[in-house]
Amino acid sequence: MGRPRTRALAWFVCLWTALAIAACGPRPAPAPAVPPPPPPPRDARAAACLRAACDLLLGAQLDDGSFAPSEARWWHAGIAVRAWVGAYRILGDERDLAAAVRAMDRFVDEQQYHGGWCAWVWDSVPPSMRNSFNTADAGCITACLAILAPHVDAARAERYLAAHRRYLEQFVPRHDLGSGGFSNGWYEGMFHTSPYSVAAATQAVSFAAFHQATGEPAFLRRAERAVESMVAEWREDGRALFRPHDANNPRLLVATQFHDLYYMLEGMLWVFHNTNDEGLRDRIRVVWMNYLWGDRGLFAEVGEGDCWMEVARGPSAPKSRGILGVLCGIREAIGPASGLDRVIENGLRALCPGADQGAGDASGAPAAGDVGTPGIADAAGSTGGAGSEPTGSADERGPAKAKAAVGRPGLETIDHAFAALSLAEYLAPAANVMGAGAPPR
Repeated sequence: MGRPRTRALAWFVCLWTALAIAACGPRPAPAPAVPPPPPPPRDARAAACLRAACDLLLGAQLDDGSFAPSEARWWHAGIAVRAWVGAYRILGDERDLAAAVRAMDRFVDEQQYHGGWCAWVWDSVPPSMRNSFNTADAGCITACLAILAPHVDAARAERYLAAHRRYLEQFVPRHDLGSGGFSNGWYEGMFHTSPYSVAAATQAVSFAAFHQATGEPAFLRRAERAVESMVAEWREDGRALFRPHDANNPRLLVATQFHDLYYMLEGMLWVFHNTNDEGLRDRIRVVWMNYLWGDRGLFAEVGEGDCWMEVARGPSAPKSRGILGVLCGIREAIGPASGLDRVIENGLRALCPGADQGAGDASGAPAAGDVGTPGIADAAGSTGGAGSEPTGSADERGPAKAKAAVGRPGLETIDHAFAALSLAEYLAPAANVMGAGAPPR
């Protein structure tokens, strides 16, 4: 007798539940997840300076994603894109991401049949100037294809990474010298076959960025080999053995020749943050220590209490602003060091005048002060190639004031791009801004 009553009760419960669901209608689908806003920057004053620099870049960008003809070199755009992506990760301003996408969409459109690019935005120069398809310039911006890929839709990311792979697999091998070195190839109408330090450095960044995006170890090994070739030739006194693009006559660089040293040091940072080879990481640390504290290193040239930007001139001036981000990355890797901390503080004051830095915070870099009021510049940068060597040696040119502040009249777009990238690398761990670690967001 109990079983029929139990079955009847069960059927009644099921029927009642079905009628209730029908009456109430289907449960609404959950709202799509909205990514949380980025956390407030750890230093509001430096963040305001970063915002100002990125706004200057936004104002200089043309509707097609490029810049004015005088600065329509793709390596210029590459530094701007990296600055915008870094700022977007920290500040969360969609305008920065949109500007980076505009630039890279145009860049992909201009890829050539051989997998490379003209150094100039194609229609910004007359046909007679479309004679540079060099590795050093292309390496500066191709990394942006992988850096930007995580922040765009799937179809665009696939397009970016396909263009990047084509460059690395079809174009770059033609210039691979087999020992970790790379030639520059076609530059200003001449084909160069000698090993070029900047070409090796920018390919290391491009390979490492692609590995970061895809996880493919073959590309990391090629980045490691390129950096090994530079590490092996760095002197204990802090000077780098530099191989120019146009002749097989290596020479030692003074520590303030940032025009080329920027790329070499940054290539090491990218590999340092990606490699699993602890021996290579140790050798890179030794190079950095020698570069800073060696008998002919940076501190010997400018002093721990001075700012390196004050001795940079000509083509080295824009890169001197970028060196702040490199120094932040080195500090992140080797740990706190009083002399290095003071130099970073001085660099921040140069980009954000009026800053009154404190002793630092838990994130690892010193805290900034007031942004201050931009003044008048008495030196500007250069629109030369990513590795075009300035006339005369660094020792011959000597020191000259190079006021670096963001917003100073007379500075070029590339000056502000390097400043913005450095400020992003100051505000967040440099590895994150570079794309070599998890984004701060």
